[in-house]
Amino acid sequence: MSSTLPVFQSESFIMSLRSIPRSHREDITLNLKRIDKEDIRRIRYLKGEFKHLKKYRIGDYRIFLSYCAECYNKFRKKINCNICDENFMERIVVHSIDKRPKLYKKMKRRYT
Repeated sequence: MSSTLPVFQSESFIMSLRSIPRSHREDITLNLKRIDKEDIRRIRYLKGEFKHLKKYRIGDYRIFLSYCAECYNKFRKKINCNICDENFMERIVVHSIDKRPKLYKKMKRRYT
């Protein structure tokens, strides 16, 4: 097993996480801290306008995240991301969390 990847939590993720019951929050946080390079390769990308994000499921919740090393190389010219740092590419950036239907609606409102 490869080593786990550091997790950077965006402000929108932190705010969304606060609305989730504490017991679920702890499970979610633990699961995110356990993701390694092998796991991140298995997590699939979204389609369409959010194709630079990966979707990760924990119970009833969906999490949109990106792996800087992949995102920077594939999408940096298209999305102009200011989170990724060339000197610190081996990390996960967690963007948002919610139950499935709510998360997709929230992302569409935020980016359209």
